[in-house]
Amino acid sequence: MRDRTILLFVFIFPFVAVGQIKSSQENWIEDALELLLENQNVSSDRSDLELSLKEWIKNPIQLNKASKQDLEGIFLLNQTQIQAIIDHRNTFGDFLSKYELQAVTGLDANCIHLLNQICQFEEQQSALNKTIFDKYKNGNHELIFQHKRDFHTPSNSPTHFAGSPDYFSFRYRFQYKTNWYMGFAAEKDPGEKWGIMGDFQTFHLFIKGQKRIKTLAIGDFHLNLGTGLCMGSSHFSGKSSLVFQTQILQNGFRPSRSLSEMGFLRGIGISLGGKNKQIDIWLSGSPISATVLTDSLMKIDYLAGILLSGLHRTSQELAKKNAAIQQNYGFHLTLIKPSWQLGFILQKKEASIQSQIGTYKNVQNLLNLGSNTHSSCYGSKQVKNIFLQYEFALQNWSEKAFIIKSIIPMHSKLDGLVLYRNYDAKYTNSAANGWSAQSNLGNETGFYWAFIFKPKKGHTISLFADAFKTKSAAFQKFKPAMGSDFFITYQLTMSKVFQLEARYRKLNVEKNSSKQLAEPIIQMANNEKHQIRLQLNYQLHESWKYQCRIEWTSAQNNSGTWVAGSLIYSDIHFQPKNNKLRLRIRYCLYQVADYAARLYMPENDLPLNYSNKMLSDRGYYCYFLGSYALNKHVDVYFKYAYNFIPENDVIQNKRLESSASSESTVKCQIRIKF
Repeated sequence: MRDRTILLFVFIFPFVAVGQIKSSQENWIEDALELLLENQNVSSDRSDLELSLKEWIKNPIQLNKASKQDLEGIFLLNQTQIQAIIDHRNTFGDFLSKYELQAVTGLDANCIHLLNQICQFEEQQSALNKTIFDKYKNGNHELIFQHKRDFHTPSNSPTHFAGSPDYFSFRYRFQYKTNWYMGFAAEKDPGEKWGIMGDFQTFHLFIKGQKRIKTLAIGDFHLNLGTGLCMGSSHFSGKSSLVFQTQILQNGFRPSRSLSEMGFLRGIGISLGGKNKQIDIWLSGSPISATVLTDSLMKIDYLAGILLSGLHRTSQELAKKNAAIQQNYGFHLTLIKPSWQLGFILQKKEASIQSQIGTYKNVQNLLNLGSNTHSSCYGSKQVKNIFLQYEFALQNWSEKAFIIKSIIPMHSKLDGLVLYRNYDAKYTNSAANGWSAQSNLGNETGFYWAFIFKPKKGHTISLFADAFKTKSAAFQKFKPAMGSDFFITYQLTMSKVFQLEARYRKLNVEKNSSKQLAEPIIQMANNEKHQIRLQLNYQLHESWKYQCRIEWTSAQNNSGTWVAGSLIYSDIHFQPKNNKLRLRIRYCLYQVADYAARLYMPENDLPLNYSNKMLSDRGYYCYFLGSYALNKHVDVYFKYAYNFIPENDVIQNKRLESSASSESTVKCQIRIKF
């Protein structure tokens, strides 16, 4: 009876509440990030993606002047849409206004809405001749302070951690248009000590030029080249509901503006080039936490393991902190023409103990291109309306990785994409983010097909089908294994106030069968997972909006038993007109019988934060998210989340090494702009 009452509340409350959504641009950013990140199955630092979207809004792209490479940097556009914009511009000349986008063949309502948010059609006055002091004075400065604390009932937090259970972070950001970036940040995770300036610090200085020096990156930065098989350090989420988006990254150097302690380059990078060619050179030495052991016989130290969590809470973890350096250097040469591009990459990396940096042995290892070396050749070609892209990579000049993909417009209402990849079993690259059906690049071959069908206005059907195989033994697979992934979604936009989405996904992967492991002959079994989702977005009034999602999942666990899970939630967006207060409330009921049927629920969070909540028990979850503008310079953001599991189940918090029957989280962020 209690659950029925709660369900009734979930559906009826939105129709008796009063509220308002955030601004259309902020809602658009949240929706775009969810589309990009929701299928990761892990929480991710989304800072660079979010800041890129906000930069485009604040400093719109000149659509009439943008090159093909500039448009490819808009990672929410696919190649068919990019080519449609270029073809229309070549045929009819410059766009006169945003309304002309509706006449471009191949652009749907969602794409037009995207371009209206981040593009402009009148050229703005250049500010390249301003002095450095003028740019610093006229740029945007921002200070961001954030605090987070988890509370458990009963309270049983560990006492062996070095620091408090609080999370703290501080950021300073400077930006002048899209040409100059500078920033410093420090943070501590729960259980870590703050020390003098946090447990982790990051700094970046990033300058874009228009002459021979195209880009200069100093401090922490990211670098993405080609399709990401050889060099790619920025975030990439793989398959998502954006079925044509097989490469969510921006090529070239990018400042590292997140607080992630892994995956960035630290040093210097420079881009030199002319009209049709460009050379990129980088030199990096990023700190890594690792276990260092001593060989008493040889009397030498060696690395025995790398700590990937980024946590330094206990004496053992603190002993590993920054014990080694990930050295990385290389160069990249590319030739760019209107209808094709060709590039070559050479990258060398070496993980070395701090005490060995600069020694003869270290220099010898860095100059030895026979080990820990990756190279690749990549290119793209536009043949009429067909776009082709490929990359061929080598590890130590022997292990191979190859990817080729093509987008083919099949009809005015139907576009198709096909992707083939073949990665050798021993191909590995920690500095790569190429497309893969698995969490790690390598040991895989397969075909991926995707289609977008728009039968009529307001109706869109998107689907993908992926058939893949691991070439050798892998995690939970004692031998080569097959897998398949099928996804289809239908979106109905009846008006500006009502949208409906239905989607289905089926994932099938061969894994070791725990039921059969005790048998004389070890075998593998298919592990299937089915997901169904229905989502409703309804603009009840110009001042507020309601969203509801229902999701079911059915899966086979390792013993071959079918288990199920489900969730239902309602979102309410609240903002009184011309008011400084913004609120968003979510209430969710979930019931998951087994970890194999777990559900992931993306949720809104504070700026530069992203939560992808994993649900694997039975209970309810709710959060309250809001912001208040104290004045034109100071904004305060806050969030309270509560998760409760009844009966005898407990919530596991691995980062805090604790468990409880209920968990609440409090977050607060203060942003000062000047």
